Amino acid sequence: MNEQNPGTDVGSTDVGTQTQQVDFSAITSQLADAKAALAEKEAQYKGLQKTYNTLFESNKALRQEHETLTADSLTLKNQLEALEGDQGTFQSQFERLRDENQQLESKLGQLEGKSKRTDLIIKDYPELLPFEAQGLLPTVEEGGEEALK
Repeated sequence: MNEQNPGTDVGSTDVGTQTQQVDFSAITSQLADAKAALAEKEAQYKGLQKTYNTLFESNKALRQEHETLTADSLTLKNQLEALEGDQGTFQSQFERLRDENQQLESKLGQLEGKSKRTDLIIKDYPELLPFEAQGLLPTVEEGGEEALK
């Protein structure tokens, strides 16, 4: 049985043989405090949820940027490896061409020397030209033109 006194905030409840007084104003005050605390916690939760959502989206964007940069890095790494391979190829071609150039310059020097020798023989010693054509004249080292004169 529940008994309440009309017009008062205090009620009594009959439980078996015990009677208990209930202070409804204290309960109402506690309920109001609990609702205020709940509202405050909900506001905090909403603020934190908003912050979380912002950070989550920012993190998602950063992850996508990271993936893009990682893919770009891998592409650049592969390009670098290809260029290093090309560099090795070009280096070996350069060395081969440099050696070939040295050989050609040496041959050119020999031919220029031979041309100068032939010009000298034609100009100053035309009677030796048939011997030169047969390769019977001794060769002269560089600077040896004066020795022929």
